[in-house]
Amino acid sequence: MVPTAVLLSLPPSEMQVYLDIAGISVSGADISEAKDILERHFREIIEKGGLIFESDGKQEKIPYTGFELQIDIQGLFEQVEKGRFGNRYFQMIGKTDGYTGGYIPEVYYNEAKLKSIVMEMEDFFYQQPVNAGITLSDGSLSVYEHQNGFKLDASKTLEYIKEKITTDTSKEIIISKDTTPGLFNVIEPEYTADELAGFTQIYAVERGKLPEGTAENFKEAASHTDYYIIGSGRTISFKEDMPIFAGLKDLNTILASALYKAILPFEDIKVTWRKPSAQPISGIEAGFEVSLEDEGDLKFLNDSADEIAIVFQVNENNEWIIAVAGKPGLKAGEIKTEKTRITPPVIYSQDNTLPEKEQKVVEPGKDGLSVKVYRVLNGDSVMLYEDVYPPVERVISIGSGVKKADIIK
Repeated sequence: MVPTAVLLSLPPSEMQVYLDIAGISVSGADISEAKDILERHFREIIEKGGLIFESDGKQEKIPYTGFELQIDIQGLFEQVEKGRFGNRYFQMIGKTDGYTGGYIPEVYYNEAKLKSIVMEMEDFFYQQPVNAGITLSDGSLSVYEHQNGFKLDASKTLEYIKEKITTDTSKEIIISKDTTPGLFNVIEPEYTADELAGFTQIYAVERGKLPEGTAENFKEAASHTDYYIIGSGRTISFKEDMPIFAGLKDLNTILASALYKAILPFEDIKVTWRKPSAQPISGIEAGFEVSLEDEGDLKFLNDSADEIAIVFQVNENNEWIIAVAGKPGLKAGEIKTEKTRITPPVIYSQDNTLPEKEQKVVEPGKDGLSVKVYRVLNGDSVMLYEDVYPPVERVISIGSGVKKADIIK
């Protein structure tokens, strides 16, 4: 037995500490050394440590000072003092029960600033989901896979960081999809490959050569949105619902007219509004033009029981393609036209500069045209509408034989 007097004569600063603090063992060190080790360790964490956000090869580091992290070093020192009682001699005399467990230091931080930081990181991690796609190839449809998106769950992340800094204050806390997958929510796209798998039927296709100077703009538009899914009972406006194509200068009227012609064969796709052109437009079949000037638009209702897809694509020959696709069962007829030439009226006017009865064409005029459009379905022919393009009158001057000088006399 060692005399108590000998134990009490030991200088307190030389007594060894038996304590682990936040994963750092200071057991075996005297009080002064232990305090120095801990102060340097936690000061370095506060000054150089931080949150590390990693995404797709990019990294953002937010220092702990960014949300005013502080560690209660004074509380640490008090635990160091208590850690002396893990000394074997004090155990022998019953002064302590020999506890040598770990100690987690108290931490303080600006919670509002930490929350703001995490909220800002949502954009850093956000990955837009990509819809499954529809492609036309050799007269058939194929669907390519979708891509899920990801979003940082700010609430979970905030709780995770709080737990880490209060239970295991380390120099770096790394947040990434690889290291902390549980902090991210999967975002499914609007249309997955499974949802589009039922679109197996191509019902109508319209195509044409892209006008000079429009190919790149059309390809760019199609790369962003190359199809539209139209649900049962939904009405679509070309201008409002397909703005990326409606905004293509020198091409939008052609595309709207082609779409109009593509949907006409279907009894269950009802055109609710179309502004015809006052005169035929070069490159568009008469009777199928859609004017987009002023309030002009194309609107139609999917009155079928299933979704339909309107597909926009460009091929290697620089041709634009518009197709109507869907699930089996959509009824399509055949569109026929009846065109009648309208002879322009002739206007005669006297011209005293011409010899008597001599004629001169002042305005050649232009033939008008009547186009009746029919849908033939199950052997029944129904006239859908008639477009009339008025003729331009022909103006002919006839010599009166009366000279201006004679009129003045």
